[in-house]
Amino acid sequence: MALLSVFALMAALPAPDLEGLARTDLAAKLGLKVAEVRVVESKPVTWPDGSLGLPRPGEMATMALVPGALITLEAKGRRFRYAAGGSSVRYGGPVELDRFSLLYLEPNERDANLNGTLMRCSVAGTNPQTVLAGVSAFEPGDGGRVLAARRTSRSGFELWLADARIGQADKLHAAFSYGPLALDGRGTRWAAVFRSRVGADWSVAVGGAPGGGVETLAGPEGAPIDRLAFRDGGLSARSGRTWWRRTQTGWESVGQEPGEYDERGWMMLNRSFSLTVSGAKGRDGAPQTVVAKTHFSGGSTPVAHIAGLEFRRMEPLAAGWILVCGRRGEQDEAWIVQIDTGWSLPALRGRLGTVRALDLPAPQPRPLGERP
Repeated sequence: MALLSVFALMAALPAPDLEGLARTDLAAKLGLKVAEVRVVESKPVTWPDGSLGLPRPGEMATMALVPGALITLEAKGRRFRYAAGGSSVRYGGPVELDRFSLLYLEPNERDANLNGTLMRCSVAGTNPQTVLAGVSAFEPGDGGRVLAARRTSRSGFELWLADARIGQADKLHAAFSYGPLALDGRGTRWAAVFRSRVGADWSVAVGGAPGGGVETLAGPEGAPIDRLAFRDGGLSARSGRTWWRRTQTGWESVGQEPGEYDERGWMMLNRSFSLTVSGAKGRDGAPQTVVAKTHFSGGSTPVAHIAGLEFRRMEPLAAGWILVCGRRGEQDEAWIVQIDTGWSLPALRGRLGTVRALDLPAPQPRPLGERP
């Protein structure tokens, strides 16, 4: 009788306000009032398990059907996805960044060569999927393609081209070690700084499709390369702050040409403003990452602060969002920052290595079906 009374009481309780929970959660994330967040759409659905269609890396979800809802919210003209079920809600990220995935390396303690597993997930840090096992470094390209280095022994590495769209990878090259990597915009040309053997000079390998020929180039004389990029149909290399362009006769210095952005903390916004991301110290001496808009005349306006984060790198996404990566203690962190509003949202945290954006839609929550 007592048990039946409990069930009767639970059935009599009002259903949780899932839309209200989602609005409250997003308002807290964005530093807004709940009234500034509105529901655009709310579909009753059934989720296949306790992750509500938004599993996080390493999570073990309860294996039971969960009735709930797929909710779209709007704040300041921007839309966000939420999954709701039972008495809880889960944040699914900005809808306008659905075209992107985040790439990171998941440690593999059993790999004798200290490689990790290349993973991709949404910009909200959910729905992880394996791209390629046995990876030590990587460089994303367009169309879901990723150039990946794999350590094969104490004195050897291989270079692979992975296609995250179809789960396929092809071997391209082998060397004693690799430095910076690059893919062109179509994913049809690749380049890698490499050493052929112990003590050899660093060279640059340039190739095309798997199985095709590979050209070996000497690097710019006296200029160690710290970044490679394909620009305007040609190969460029950076050494410190100086860029070099590969021509038919060799490497030509083009000076301190920044391009559209520098991952070390600079991005052009328009003719009058640029964006800078830098590390700083707070009043308590703790590290922080500062995002600011800088006028060409030199004036600077802070956009966002991420307390406790030691800045490492940044890259642009879309619609005024940037990816900011850094270190907090012994953990790596990735954040997305909206430069017009100053919103700073955590994406990933853990032993991640370098986190990069991939121009490929991330997996999204998939309910079993809509409920009537």
